[in-house]
Amino acid sequence: MLPTFGRNKIHKCRNQTYFVVMSNESHIELEAALYKYIETFFEKVNVHNAHLAISEFDENWKIIPDSIEDESKYGKSLYILSKAHIELPTTTVKDVKLLSKLVNEYVDLHHSFIRKYGPIYDVLYHAIGICWHKVGADKKAVASFKKHIYYNISSSYFAARSITAYHFSKCDKYLRKSLMNEQLVLSSPTIFNDPFDTPFLPLLESDSSDINKLMYKAYQEGLKVACFTSNPLNNLNSEVRNDEKQTNCEAIFFESLMWAHYADSHKGVCIKYKFNSSVSKVACTDENVVAYFYNINYYNGHVENLKSPDGSISFEKAFFYKGIQWKYENELRFLYFDVNGKGEHATISIPNSIEAIYFGLNCPKKDKRKILKIMKGKNVLFYEMQMDEEHFGQLRTVPYKDSNI
Repeated sequence: MLPTFGRNKIHKCRNQTYFVVMSNESHIELEAALYKYIETFFEKVNVHNAHLAISEFDENWKIIPDSIEDESKYGKSLYILSKAHIELPTTTVKDVKLLSKLVNEYVDLHHSFIRKYGPIYDVLYHAIGICWHKVGADKKAVASFKKHIYYNISSSYFAARSITAYHFSKCDKYLRKSLMNEQLVLSSPTIFNDPFDTPFLPLLESDSSDINKLMYKAYQEGLKVACFTSNPLNNLNSEVRNDEKQTNCEAIFFESLMWAHYADSHKGVCIKYKFNSSVSKVACTDENVVAYFYNINYYNGHVENLKSPDGSISFEKAFFYKGIQWKYENELRFLYFDVNGKGEHATISIPNSIEAIYFGLNCPKKDKRKILKIMKGKNVLFYEMQMDEEHFGQLRTVPYKDSNI
C-alpha cells in the first residue's frame, strides 16, 4: 500500500470529490508506483491476474491524484481496472457503477484537453459499455458506447470552417418547414436508401454479437448526417479535401443527374448554402455534440479491405467512403453526433445560411410561389433552370423574374 498522505488535501470539483493534492515526497512515490502498476498490467490483464489488478487499484487509486506529470497514466490505470472487470467471469452492478463514476470524474477533470486525452476517453467508455452489458444494463451500455463514439470522433476532428454547399430537394412540406424555420434536417445513416452508403454499418451488421448490436443502436441514436454536394474548388481547407474529387467541372447545379435523382425529376429545387463556422461543433466547447463537414471519398474495392490489419477501421473510411459509381455527386457530408440523441432524425438551427435557390426545369408554379412567400424579405437570390438550346441535354440558369410566375 502507498504511504498515507499526512499533509495532503482533498479537493473537490463540481461538488464531487476528484483528486488529492500531495506533498512532493508523496508525489514522487505515487508516480513510481503508478508507473509500476501500468508496466505490470497494461495490455496484460487476463482472467488469472484480474483480481490482483482490481485489488491493487482499489487499495491505492480510488481518488484521482493531482499533479501527475503525465495525466494519461491515471487514465491507463482506469483502463486496466475496466479490462480486469471484463476478464472476470462475473462482476457486479456496484463494481461497474464505481468504475463508471471514476471514469466520469477523470474525464470531467480533463475535458478541456480532449485533443490530448480523447483516445483514452474513447477506449475507457468502450470498456465501460462492455461492463454494463455484462451486468445486464444494456441501456447504460448504449449510453457508454455513445460517449465512446463521441470521443472517437472528437479525437480525429479538426477546426471549423465556413463552407459553401448545395442541396437538391423535392418541393414538399418538409422542405417548406425547414425553410420557414431556418433549420437543417439530419437523418440517421441507418435509414438511407443506399445500404452501402457508410461502410461501417455493413461491417457492424456482419457481426451479430450482442456488443455489436448495442454499438449499432448507439450509432443509430446518436449519429445524424446531412448530404450536400459541392463544387470541387469551393472548399479548400483542412477538413474538406478536394484532391480526389472531380476537377475542371462546371457548377454542380448544372448537373442533370442530380436534378433527376434528388430533385424529383427536375420538379424540385437546388439550394445554395453558405454555412458559417458556428455550424461545426468543437468537442472541447460542447460536452455532448461534435459536428463537422468532410468530403466523401469514392472507392471501388472490397469493404473488408478498408479495415486495418488489427480489424479496426478509421472514422474517415467508416463514414466518408462511398462506391465509385456515385462520384458524379461530389458529395460533401455534414456529420453530427449527439451523445443525448434519440430517434432517426434531428434538426439544427441555421439562420441566414441560404444564399440562393434554383428552381428546377419542371418546378410547378405553385411550388415556386410557396417558396417565394416563405423567403420574402430575406437576402436570397432566385434562379430558374432552363434547357441550354445550344447544347443538347445541358442546362443553363437565368435570374428569376416576377413575370415568370
